[in-house]
Amino acid sequence: MWKKAPLLFLVLLDEIELLNFAAVGLLGHRVDAFVVLQDAVFPAAVWISAVTVGALLWWGHPQEQAQRPYGYIGPR
Repeated sequence: MWKKAPLLFLVLLDEIELLNFAAVGLLGHRVDAFVVLQDAVFPAAVWISAVTVGALLWWGHPQEQAQRPYGYIGPR
């Protein structure tokens, strides 16, 4: 997961920016507003992407193997 984190961050950032452009620029017919709002939207998109990737890294770590119970006889 650690090797995929930078790519996941960039993909999430691009997805947020694309959704923002589609909503404001294309559906709202205000491409100029999209450009003006980049001062506020881009840092927010970076934070959202960073927190999402951080959460996936934190909770996505593999679990430790359980120890065999005392007296267990079986394959190792």
